Amino acid sequence: MNKSLLLAAPALLAVAAHAQTGTLQASLDVNTPTNMGIPGGTGNIGALGVAYVETTAGGRELHISARGSTDASGNYNANPPHSVFVYDLQGNLLRNYGQDPTSDATVWGYRDGASDHNWSDPAIFWGNDNGIYVMDSNGAARTTYMAANGVQTLPANPIAGTAQAVLANCRAVAYDPNGDSGNGSWWTATFGSDLIECDKNGNILTQHIFNGSWSLYGLAMDPITGMLWGNSSPNAGRLAEIDPATGQETGRTVIPGGNLAIDGIQGGLDIIGSGGVANSPVGGNDLVALQQSDPDRAIALKLSINDNFDYTNQDPLEVGKNSDPMSWTDQIAIRTSDTTLDVRVPNTTGTTQFGALFLNVNDSARQNATIANILPIVEFENFEYGFTLPFDLSMPMAPSVNLPIVAGAVLNLPIAPFTPLDNMGAQALMVTSNAPAGPQLPIYPTNRAVVDFCITNAQPQGITVSANGTNSFNTITTSGFFSVATSANSIPISKIRFTGVNGMVFDCDQTGSADQFDAGNSTTAGCLGTYRNGSDVACGLNYAAAGLAPVAACATAGSSTGFRATSTLSSPWVEFEFTPGTFTGGLVFEFDCDTDLGNGINGSAMAGMLIDITLLDGTKICGELVADPVDVNLSSFTF
Repeated sequence: MNKSLLLAAPALLAVAAHAQTGTLQASLDVNTPTNMGIPGGTGNIGALGVAYVETTAGGRELHISARGSTDASGNYNANPPHSVFVYDLQGNLLRNYGQDPTSDATVWGYRDGASDHNWSDPAIFWGNDNGIYVMDSNGAARTTYMAANGVQTLPANPIAGTAQAVLANCRAVAYDPNGDSGNGSWWTATFGSDLIECDKNGNILTQHIFNGSWSLYGLAMDPITGMLWGNSSPNAGRLAEIDPATGQETGRTVIPGGNLAIDGIQGGLDIIGSGGVANSPVGGNDLVALQQSDPDRAIALKLSINDNFDYTNQDPLEVGKNSDPMSWTDQIAIRTSDTTLDVRVPNTTGTTQFGALFLNVNDSARQNATIANILPIVEFENFEYGFTLPFDLSMPMAPSVNLPIVAGAVLNLPIAPFTPLDNMGAQALMVTSNAPAGPQLPIYPTNRAVVDFCITNAQPQGITVSANGTNSFNTITTSGFFSVATSANSIPISKIRFTGVNGMVFDCDQTGSADQFDAGNSTTAGCLGTYRNGSDVACGLNYAAAGLAPVAACATAGSSTGFRATSTLSSPWVEFEFTPGTFTGGLVFEFDCDTDLGNGINGSAMAGMLIDITLLDGTKICGELVADPVDVNLSSFTF
């Protein structure tokens, strides 16, 4: 949190409510302690599923299913026998145990996990090709489990029956102790399958038809709301809430990562019980998602701050501009042609009253720290209302502006005073009459919206950015699908970022596109980058820039990608930096990178893509690709 905010409202902060739904509580590397990701096994095929288990000794554990095992020398191998690695909530490896022998006979072993929440004698449920295994916390097969009606006896282990026959793989697993009239039931699915609820015999109790969006590797049931959460929807997308009564997504989603990024692709999912990773003194639950990335990570996100105060009790911060319709969002772009930034906390709950709006200027350094580093008695953490990625309000930032705000009222803030800024974070602390009883005053933090400012009416530069072709998965090596063309009079380009819209992501490690984008400047045959016509070298692409994405495993030793991204698996943006003064004078930079989701794959489908350019003199200009009125395979914008 910036120091001016602390000075402005110390009493308010000292009693603030806990972090909100979607807050990134922890991101734990589950590869490094086990050597997954070194030769013999790669990060994105090592860790698969997660189950949260609390033991009689008071231990709080994450059980991570993994393909393969680590030998006595610490070398990881992706072949059977398969393993479960046990971590504490700080990411320390505690122990590991083997999987059932029949699971070892499968290529991947256990997938998603869940628990019966019987802390005195926990049963852990693991999804697999053979059904749902019921094991104890040290890997031994069980004959019983706990449900609402008490201890239940298993007819067989694993649970299979019709559910397994229909799915062929009970990959995603969530347990409902109240299901099947209190005898317990399991929700299961595999990627884009139907969503099935089954009893302990594997009989199908409920079957919801695939909704056309989800791709479920993990499932978890919120014991407070009774809703399911799935990892993910769409594929390689967000965690999504699903109503088990209807099989429909509710529209509530959470990004499983940081900095507006989905961290890797979907793995398992579970619920961490009261207290969560942050060890809060009151109740509430966290989602914990296993994200298959490099390294694989167990990512914990706040689901509810108290057993009696979840996201349905809170109003979000909404933003808009120019008096247009407003909505909650995690980012909004303001151009110099806009007139007002509009901010509101609606009172849809009927219980939100008033509060303070904090505008933190030049809020560009976003990271996952906690306010405990500054003021230990406060548990602000990375405030978030829900359904979008959080930003951290707990780190030092540039000067802030604090404004009073009344629930339901719109603040129309003139753009002019903010135009010299790069960006600004907006977030509110609100007083509510609907907070749970407890030691805290009835104050909660909203989501944060990041406001990016950019010059759109700058002096013409003669720079044209294009997306041109029938498919971003382009195999034509003589021309790049994406291009940036300068003119003789252009101020040299120092940096350029392409940001997708409507959920579009860059699939940077996709193979088959006449080599692959994340191979960068590799010279290995069959593993070359996809910068076309030598434009990377001609334009001075900086292969030594800080923070570049990791290079492909097949690349020549010492190679570099030359681009920044949140992940090579799936990134909402890609960014390039150039040697100062080089990229100008008619030079053209061309590259190919596969895109997923969004509005489609041809040039016109890239319309709306945000282009942010930093020039050599520090000027920041921006625009959005516009579909060509004649050529259906072209979108472009000229600065």
